Amino acid sequence: MDGREASLSWQQVGTEVRNIGRALLARGLKPGDRVGIWSRLQPEAILAELATISLGGVSIAIDPEIPFETGFQQLQRSGAPYLFLEGKESIEQTMKRTSDLQSMKVFVALGQKDAPHISGIPSLSTFKSDGRAVPAVQFYDRLEQVGSDNEACWIFGNGGRENSSEFRLTHAQILANSLSLSESLALTSADTCLSLLPLSHATERTFGLYAMICSGAAIAFSERPEDIVPDLSLFRPNLLLCRNRTLSQIHHHFQEHFRSALPPMRYLFQSAVADASTPTLAGRFVFPRIRKMMGGEIRTVAYPQEDVDPNVAAFFRAMEIDLLPFETAPDLPNVIGLKVRPFKGKERATSTARIG
Repeated sequence: MDGREASLSWQQVGTEVRNIGRALLARGLKPGDRVGIWSRLQPEAILAELATISLGGVSIAIDPEIPFETGFQQLQRSGAPYLFLEGKESIEQTMKRTSDLQSMKVFVALGQKDAPHISGIPSLSTFKSDGRAVPAVQFYDRLEQVGSDNEACWIFGNGGRENSSEFRLTHAQILANSLSLSESLALTSADTCLSLLPLSHATERTFGLYAMICSGAAIAFSERPEDIVPDLSLFRPNLLLCRNRTLSQIHHHFQEHFRSALPPMRYLFQSAVADASTPTLAGRFVFPRIRKMMGGEIRTVAYPQEDVDPNVAAFFRAMEIDLLPFETAPDLPNVIGLKVRPFKGKERATSTARIG
């Protein structure tokens, strides 16, 4: 993060979640209290999310890509007393309108480079220090009180616009959905997922976070989406979760890369992509090379149910990479998306959904 590679083990994740949870308890978090998380998908936001639901709080994830006013309206509608917020501009705009957030009492700035510039808003590190006076046993006691039918998060439908409804997912629903997806994708603890999806949609949060947790897979985050190709090479993921524009971006990257290559390689690439859906001698040479440049391990790319450019789709399939629209994933049409209900026929214990 902040321009450098960093990693956390699951044990470290558990420690961080516990420390944030203790700070939330110190600030009076009660079961059912709503906690806003207005941030891109990044480790600090994930830790805040897990700490919130571990204590029986309700996560209100707001998509950082939507207009500020729309996100602010979601925050108002939620009545959240707590807010984890990223981005100097977003924080400044929010702080100018605190009088419109009558229930809000705690603000925390995510991202180390944001907090020092904003007076009165603690960074996550400073916020965690508030929890040192709270014994760890209080965190575990609260965790044990959280039931499978307790609400865990709200998802705003229709982009969160005025008069749109919100979907409310319980711990049991999240766990059932995630286990079903993990089994459908055959995820294991040896897998690595690179996710560029927000927490603010039911399908995206299940694909990009909780299914990975249930399987024990590693989760990688991209600091800057425009650096997706170098990140693919760095993290060597088995599963890429992204929006359709990222697929087009990857396709365009390699077009530009080979356009500047020496003539023999440039001509081979042009010949290979001219009809990527048909095996050719040029394709047998070019596509394995591109796959290796993308880390060499990707087997599946999952994305929202939107149309993908046929040329882009053929480009990925030529590398033997499966393209999986969310709504066509095995067993998932009745699991997540607009209907949001537990997967029937797979009853599981829910205690494993909580970290601590």
